Amino acid sequence: MLGLSLKTKDVFSYAMFPRVVPRAKVLIFTGFGYMAFLMAHLYAMVRLLPDHHPYLQAKNIGRYNVQNVVLEAARRLKFSRRHIDQLFVFFALLAAIVIVLLQIVFLAYALFIVPFISPAIAFSWFDTPNPTNDLAFTILNDIFGVPDLFCSSFTLVCPANNPIVVSPFHNALHELFRFYSTALLLIGILIFLYFIFVVILETVVSGVPFGQRMQHVWVPVRLVGAVGLLIPINYGLSSGQYIALYAAKYGSNFATTGWVDFNDAIGDHGMFAGAGPLAGNPVGERYSLVAIPQTVDFTSVLEAMSLVHTCAYAYMTITGQPPAGGPGLPYRITDDYTAPATNFMIRPYLVKHESPWTTAAATFPVATNPAIRQLITGVGAPNYTQAVGFYYGGDIVIRFGEYREDTAGNPVYKDDEGYVAPLCGDMRVPIVDLSGVGTAAANGGSDYMLRFYYEEVLRMWFNDNELKQFARTFVATASKHRVEATNMCSNAALSGCGTVGFQACGAPCEQNPPFTQFISRKMGANPPAAGTYQFRANDAIRQAWGLYVQSGVNHLMEANILDRGWAGAGMWYNKLAEINGSFTDGVRAIPKITRYPLVMEQVKSERARLDQSSFSRDDMFETSIKAPSGNDAAKLKIDRGEAELDAVAVPLNNVWKWWGEDTSALDNEEETYQSNVFVHVINMLLGTSGLANIRGANQHVHPLAQLILVGKGLVDSAVTNILAGTASAFLGGALGASKNQQIKTLGGMLEVFSSLMEVTAFVGLTAGFILFYVLPFLPFVYFFFAVGSWMKAIFEAMVAVPLWALAHLRIDGDGLPGEAAANGYFLILEIFVRPILTVVGLIAALSIFATQVRVLNLIWDLVTTNVSGYSDGDILATLIAEDVRFKGTPLDQFFYTIIYTIVCYMLAVASFKLIDKIPDNILRWAGSGVSSFGDLDQDHVESLNRYAATGGMTVGSQAVGATRGLASGTGNALAKMVQDEKGAASS
Repeated sequence: MLGLSLKTKDVFSYAMFPRVVPRAKVLIFTGFGYMAFLMAHLYAMVRLLPDHHPYLQAKNIGRYNVQNVVLEAARRLKFSRRHIDQLFVFFALLAAIVIVLLQIVFLAYALFIVPFISPAIAFSWFDTPNPTNDLAFTILNDIFGVPDLFCSSFTLVCPANNPIVVSPFHNALHELFRFYSTALLLIGILIFLYFIFVVILETVVSGVPFGQRMQHVWVPVRLVGAVGLLIPINYGLSSGQYIALYAAKYGSNFATTGWVDFNDAIGDHGMFAGAGPLAGNPVGERYSLVAIPQTVDFTSVLEAMSLVHTCAYAYMTITGQPPAGGPGLPYRITDDYTAPATNFMIRPYLVKHESPWTTAAATFPVATNPAIRQLITGVGAPNYTQAVGFYYGGDIVIRFGEYREDTAGNPVYKDDEGYVAPLCGDMRVPIVDLSGVGTAAANGGSDYMLRFYYEEVLRMWFNDNELKQFARTFVATASKHRVEATNMCSNAALSGCGTVGFQACGAPCEQNPPFTQFISRKMGANPPAAGTYQFRANDAIRQAWGLYVQSGVNHLMEANILDRGWAGAGMWYNKLAEINGSFTDGVRAIPKITRYPLVMEQVKSERARLDQSSFSRDDMFETSIKAPSGNDAAKLKIDRGEAELDAVAVPLNNVWKWWGEDTSALDNEEETYQSNVFVHVINMLLGTSGLANIRGANQHVHPLAQLILVGKGLVDSAVTNILAGTASAFLGGALGASKNQQIKTLGGMLEVFSSLMEVTAFVGLTAGFILFYVLPFLPFVYFFFAVGSWMKAIFEAMVAVPLWALAHLRIDGDGLPGEAAANGYFLILEIFVRPILTVVGLIAALSIFATQVRVLNLIWDLVTTNVSGYSDGDILATLIAEDVRFKGTPLDQFFYTIIYTIVCYMLAVASFKLIDKIPDNILRWAGSGVSSFGDLDQDHVESLNRYAATGGMTVGSQAVGATRGLASGTGNALAKMVQDEKGAASS
């Protein structure tokens, strides 16, 4: 019967021709029977086909096509209002068929026509815009070293490290792949020959051509394809391995295009009002990326400048009238010793040592000045950028001193910087950030604050009449000429007494202390009054912040980051720490007096040499010291003589003591914490005052920036505690060497204080390190590890592809892959889609984290009040609403805020894991049960957090302890050396 069903031409055609056309027909046009069957039932629902029509029977599937069903329904269609439902269904299905056909036509046009017309447009989704700097291409080139593979598909632009000549390592790697693929090819050929034998045997036994198991359509294609995947073709790589590499290449391009398009859409939004990806940032927020730092206390600057003014006026009183002429002593209030026209000896200078580093030509953002000295003649002369250029970007040092030449025109003070003697000290303005130097007026930020601080010091010198009168009063009260002192405090023409800001006229100054309200007037209460220095500082911080978030460019995407492609997507997020850290540093970089007036420095040095107990703040600059007998007070001997000791050092010491009796004019903590002393102590030791702002002034800020700012405060406080602990250990060791029991006890107390500073330092340093350095680094770290997992998956594929090719060698099963090789296609797909999924994971992580924290901030008060058992809504709460015993205390609020911060950090870490989790698990949506390489990889970043915390606590404790021990031992050794020298001198 079998022979009767065969024809000679069919046997000849099957044996001699490849039968490509019949196979193509089977491949393309079969499988639409179910669609026709479905359409027939839809037509039957509106009575276009009768219930018992043959097209509705399952046994006839495949015996008719879509065209037959449509024509049969059209034959029964009637155009009338009664059959409106039939008309709707018929033309809806007809429209759907037309749309499908048009999509097939457009797809064919895009695949076969457009590439020849405009290749770049056709495959723009799968071609990286900047292959030269593409990070993924660079890594793939470094790993596999295949020339001209990871380049632009159409412009043929390649990365900078494209291997034109294969390196020895890559040549060996290619040879290893060639050996491996060839060996598996031999195995594949043996399997292929085995199947030929099996097919012939089954044909003979069953009488069916090629046997009963052979799937006639796909098996020949599958067998040929399997062998083709194993054949090495170029650089020792087989075609299957090239498939894996090209999947990686086009997947990388696809992800890069998506990443650029994402940033481009943000930049085009009205909030940024720009064009292109460089006009926005990946967070999509403009005004919430920079936190408002804690207000700084400006009291120390005012204290320092009061010393400078007192010193300058004291020198004026002992040097006679100014060279330009003027009245004799006592000077009137109108006699301005700071005016440049007077040419008085104490003047402000910019000074530096002469060296090749500070006087040579250099390329710098602002103009440099190779001079070693520059006179400051006004608030803007030189201006801030000129001062930065004078120091070549280093800290600005304003020296209030004297420059003098001898009769031959040579500088007198040759050993001092700029040949200027620091008679009245140095004020240093730290330059902590040069990224936006010269842009303060337009962009605010750190540069705005540094300019404000520089100009504020000069305004205090040139323009503050109250500071000048403050200096006159202290110098006059310290003078031996009581008549002058009385005149100074009682005569309105001489002193301006009785006017706003000056002391009352009448009683002598020593009975009516000068400027008893000086600090409260100059610094202001809480909130500080308008016009005071503290108000001006607070306003400058607000202005700097406002301009920074409105016009600053540091928070925008950078071209050198975007050009790295999708693999560099995690690099930008560390800028949140950069912009917040630099701005906070700029705010906290208040001017400091780094060198006291020369006579004060000499008094301090002489006291330390003669009396080991003279370490208290009040006695540091006392001009007299107990004689060896212990009864009489003896004056110190200083280099500049007794005249300057009486006329300059005494009033300066009085000013120093007067400030020592004052407290800080500014309370940095939030209002809710001001009533608890314990909270103040914790804030001082740990630097946690910024915790209040995380749910106060900065609650609108992006959560990542909030935590960064808290970490910054912890780190800065830890550094301060380390310095304080080291200094205390040094002094404790020095005092511990004394034979005096009281002094030794004081040394022991300093050692205990040093230990306290040590504990708080490494605790704060560990937490601050995690929040300020590790947390903003997590997006990049997670993302970079995700890129590494992708690279591992590619290398795994390079080894596994030959095995995947062998899995195709089957004569049973449907489709091209069969059951054995199906998972390999999903793994190739995973290599292609993993880059774009990693980008999606990054965006999802940041978005979910920010949303979670903002919702947490809304409900946190409700959560904490419920925990403490208080509710505003019940009857009892109404009766005891004013009873603070039933509400959270300030200490409760403080610790709840710490818990809030910890929860925020935990949410951040959990969210950032999405960068790995989404690519690792997404293929399950496609019905694939395969595991990617990333599924098997451990969480390295979680290990990083654990090791950072543990290592910080352990190593930090040891390092701080060693520093304290070194300082204590050094102080003890030096003290013993001084005692030995004294003993030798006395003997």
